[in-house]
Amino acid sequence: MNNPSNRLIARGNKSKIYNCLESIGFENEHEINTFLSFIDNNKGVLSDGEIYQVKTKLPSLEAGTMGFLIMESEYYINLKYSTIIILSLILDIKLTKGFASVLIGFLGITNTSFVKINEYNGEKCILKETIMQKDKVGNKNLLNKFHGECCNNQYKCKYKINDKCKCKEKDIITIFDNLCEKGVFKKYSSGYKYQL
Repeated sequence: MNNPSNRLIARGNKSKIYNCLESIGFENEHEINTFLSFIDNNKGVLSDGEIYQVKTKLPSLEAGTMGFLIMESEYYINLKYSTIIILSLILDIKLTKGFASVLIGFLGITNTSFVKINEYNGEKCILKETIMQKDKVGNKNLLNKFHGECCNNQYKCKYKINDKCKCKEKDIITIFDNLCEKGVFKKYSSGYKYQL
């Protein structure tokens, strides 16, 4: 199930996929459901070559028999470990501490990139909203489409005042620059590109 190429690759029924995700640090079924549901509803967060598929099929019955049919699901996932870590961070899923440290080290990523993504300073919000973009590029206009409404009410952010977002373009640029220093984004003339 694990592939040495920095990816988690697994195929099987729901139980097999859950066991696989538990083996890499997910602590309970609720976290796994949250993680898989988010990917299923936001496939755009996956990078090129990453796959999340669920195929549903009817079980086979012998001819001439009757029975109660329950749909079966076959899962196939092929995800970068860095994607698993970032989505877990964004979704407030706490991976088993030992696994997260080993995985981050295995990827050659410094612990500070993940440990110091600051929810209060708006970094978590900007990270989430950028990886939701098709090309995973953000710029100073990233939050304009929300027209001043907070897009991540679940976060405790200094820019959220009475459920309104007070994060200005200059604040967004500062947040992106901070995330560039942490190795999460790279700055280009067109904006900031997600790097992990």
